[in-house]
Amino acid sequence: MSNVSSLAAYWDTASVGCTFRKGNFDTAENIVSAAWALAQYSEVGYHLGQIKEKHGNKDEAIHLYALASVAKPSGAGSALRAWIGWR
Repeated sequence: MSNVSSLAAYWDTASVGCTFRKGNFDTAENIVSAAWALAQYSEVGYHLGQIKEKHGNKDEAIHLYALASVAKPSGAGSALRAWIGWR
C-alpha cells in the first residue's frame, strides 16, 4: 500500500473512531472527504455516505453508497465487502 493510500485509510479509520461515533459529524465529514479525495476506497465511500445520511443529505448518501459499491477495497477491512456480498 502506498503512503497516500495508507494516509487515506488512516484518516478514515481515525475519523470514524474519534469523531463520527462521538457525533461530531462536521469534523468527520471534513476528514473522510479528504480521505475520499486521496483514494476512493469502498470503505471510505461507505463512511462518507453514512456521514451525508446523518446530515440529512439522502441523495448524496445514495450516490456515495453506489460509488462505494464499485470502488476497490482498501484491504484494511472486510465489513463493507461482506455487506455488499463480495467474497
